[in-house]
Amino acid sequence: MKHAAIAAALLAAVFLLCLFSADAVRRGLDETRQTLALAGSQAAAGNFEAAAAGVRAAGRDWEARAGLYGAVLSQQDEDGVLRGLSALEALAKARGKTEFLSACAELEAELLRLREIQTPRLRNLL
Repeated sequence: MKHAAIAAALLAAVFLLCLFSADAVRRGLDETRQTLALAGSQAAAGNFEAAAAGVRAAGRDWEARAGLYGAVLSQQDEDGVLRGLSALEALAKARGKTEFLSACAELEAELLRLREIQTPRLRNLL
């Protein structure tokens, strides 16, 4: 009986850790997405310097959470976001409004997809 209680407590602790990390990843992805949305608004208004600064800020946010993302997300997903951020910064420097807005929308959609994966649902847990 004692072993069963220890096993149940350990399982509960691991489950809580998973929920905590998923929540932290979702919050981080939301912050990055909001920063990109602001950068898109600035680019739409023609302020490409501020848009580039916003993309750099989103990149810094992403890098600050790299350890957590590395533990939870796949390497392919991480690399895809980093490539998207680099492309956005280059488009902001080139002042390509249409291309920037399109790439920004694609990256925001990818961040939403990653957020959905981290939402605790039965299908995600299994």
